Amino acid sequence: MNEKVTNGLKDLLRSNPHVGGASIGYIDNYEVSSINVGFARITSGENMTEDHFMECASLSKTVAAAFSIEYFTSRGIPMTTSVNSLLDEAGSKWKLTLPPTNEKSSVNAKWVDEITLTMLVNHTALGMHYVFGVPLSDEFPSAEALLNGSQEKTYGYAPLYVERKPGAEFKYSGGGVYRPPAPSGVPRGETHRFYRATFSREMWHSR
Repeated sequence: MNEKVTNGLKDLLRSNPHVGGASIGYIDNYEVSSINVGFARITSGENMTEDHFMECASLSKTVAAAFSIEYFTSRGIPMTTSVNSLLDEAGSKWKLTLPPTNEKSSVNAKWVDEITLTMLVNHTALGMHYVFGVPLSDEFPSAEALLNGSQEKTYGYAPLYVERKPGAEFKYSGGGVYRPPAPSGVPRGETHRFYRATFSREMWHSR
């Protein structure tokens, strides 16, 4: 399969000279691999390799949702569990809250406890449309820091609040499916079980 895909990508690059290179990641039985063709930097002739990080943004959300479902199911935690109750039980410093009262007077205070794990992964509860990248030269902030607004000026992450009725409608949410960036740029040979563990330590601490 790899040879066929690689040749196909090379053909695409030849017919689209404005695209320097491509890196395609895939998962097979928990193993992360990549197919890399073309150049990472056309001007220097640097080849695209598995060590180049690519921002895949929302393409990672299917994987993040699968991680979450597997993680909680393996611990006997239904996806219908209230997020805040689980965060309380885990001793998390961060919880879902309402926005400041002077911003959203129409928000129902009960909503914060009605949001379930399912709503986080099916885009029916939270906001934060786009999840921004962080330069590789910077130390990556904690999940809490990216959700509580402390990194808004540095990386554009506004605080995440409950601003709409949970489960009422689909509305694209980056905040609901937030996860550390590792799966979008993992090195060859590492397994997703390792990065799933990183995710769980970040958000669910002692659980």
